Amino acid sequence: MGLQETEISGLKAWGADPDATECFAMLVFRGGLADETLTTSGRTHLAEHLAMFGIGRTRYSRNAYVADRRCAFHATGTPEEVGSFLTAIAAALHTLPLDRFDDELNVLRLEEAHVGVSFHDHLMRFRFGPRGPGLSWYRAFGLDTVRPDELQAFAAERFVAENAALWFSGPAPVGVEIDLPRGRRLPPPTADPIGRLELPAYVESGTGGVAVASLPPRSIAMSFTLEIARRRAHDRLREELGAAYGVNAEYFAVDSRRAHTLLVADCLDEQAARSRDTLLDVIERLAADGFTPEEHADHLRGAQQWADRAEWTSDADAAVDDELLEESSPSRAEIVAGIESLTDETVTEAARALAENAIVVVPEGVAMPKGGRLRRWGSWTIPPITGERFARARVRLQRPDGTIELGDDGLTLREDGEQSTARFAEVVIVLRMPRDALDLIAADLGDLRVDPALWDGGERLIAAVEERVAPELFVTSPLLARTEAVEEAVQAMQHQRLVGVETAALPELLLDGEELALVERAEVALKVGLLALTSVRLLFLYGDGDDMDVREVPLARVERAEAEKDQLRLQTDEEELRYKLPEERIALFERHIAEHVAATARAPGALF
Repeated sequence: MGLQETEISGLKAWGADPDATECFAMLVFRGGLADETLTTSGRTHLAEHLAMFGIGRTRYSRNAYVADRRCAFHATGTPEEVGSFLTAIAAALHTLPLDRFDDELNVLRLEEAHVGVSFHDHLMRFRFGPRGPGLSWYRAFGLDTVRPDELQAFAAERFVAENAALWFSGPAPVGVEIDLPRGRRLPPPTADPIGRLELPAYVESGTGGVAVASLPPRSIAMSFTLEIARRRAHDRLREELGAAYGVNAEYFAVDSRRAHTLLVADCLDEQAARSRDTLLDVIERLAADGFTPEEHADHLRGAQQWADRAEWTSDADAAVDDELLEESSPSRAEIVAGIESLTDETVTEAARALAENAIVVVPEGVAMPKGGRLRRWGSWTIPPITGERFARARVRLQRPDGTIELGDDGLTLREDGEQSTARFAEVVIVLRMPRDALDLIAADLGDLRVDPALWDGGERLIAAVEERVAPELFVTSPLLARTEAVEEAVQAMQHQRLVGVETAALPELLLDGEELALVERAEVALKVGLLALTSVRLLFLYGDGDDMDVREVPLARVERAEAEKDQLRLQTDEEELRYKLPEERIALFERHIAEHVAATARAPGALF
């Protein structure tokens, strides 16, 4: 039957697959992570979490997510259950359970710590920096500053009728009463790359594969070209050479004009250079010679089969995107006709676009080929600032090399033969760090730290930055609170000598929501270091700044803690550990750990 456009509770809606037995519906709001800024990032995600918590437990399946350009809520069940969910989630968005505010903040920080930064996130930062799609690489700093009333005001502005649409499959949801306030639609996003980015670029980062990422114009020819490149690279690397497990391709829109494309070869690091050369060669040959008749016929046959399929849910989802983003995606028939009419000229043009603005990502240590067009990512030069010059403060009667120049437009740091410039107009956030230092993060990645203790007249430098950068861009770094917690705990230590380096390193190791209970100098197997007890683990640090060894024991694994003369003995589920401590501090550590073990043992609902 195809796609059916209708209206549900005043919102545009699209229905698909009416013969499906279960009802599925998704309520989509325009606005996602790419619409936030580095100082506000995370607010959409927090509002989504709170609204879903407000729904409570249900017998049917429901979930939600935040992507770059949308926030979506969906459910699967009977038509009545799904209708009830849509009604409830619309109401919850405008009466967020703010008594749950701090708890959901902690949940999001744990999610951020556990999920980490993906390969996709790295690619987005390489292309876009700390704006738009690139925000996914960075910490959600907006969660550090947002207040409950600000979040509710944000939700009232973002989750409005003009900014919403929905789609469903199977029978239509029943009893839907979506009561959303009136407002304005969020404009379509623009995905602006780093202004000084020099392309094609080369990045050594991570391990386990090679990628060629591009930002070409959106077109049927581009999608076709990418798929032909993937097939050729897969045949060469997997079938002929056995150098890669496989080659994957991605094509997704980032704004109305451009798509982010990706070719990835999943390979061992020792095969990375060969995989890189193969991916680049495939693109270059397509740019020179176009496609073969067999490739065209095979791809057209697959497109015709796709166009004839009976499942229309992806079309419904695309229709919602078109509505909210004010775009017009080609129909199935238009896609088939577009593929049928492709010429060598349109494909070679698309392949050239892939090559000209590519960012090639390889594992660390895979050197850039010599003599080619590739440029090392991040090697662009930001023109230096001229103005008042500040020298390094003396250390033990000696003055280290280095200067900072302060002008009306920014700062330039020259140190150890290198130069860094932060232009105030490009600054997207300023982090307040320990020792009154400021970290400036800029859209063009002209980042630098100003530590007043390192410079003669350092306080004037800090005051100048605070005067020239908008006050709403200043955010207190979580590292500052962790440093203060460590400094407070250190005051209770019996022996502070010989562990200064370890003490300085500890704040960087603490996680969001992790509370520091005790720290003390300790000895393990003749190694003197710092023992830190937190709300979730025991850490032993020793070494210097360049070679710090950290041994971690989750408290959940500890079965027993006992004091024996000058030693704390722990029995975990796998081993016995001993820490030599000052006698007057052993009992304190033992009591804290024993209380945690006892509380864990009493925890209700434990199944194992």
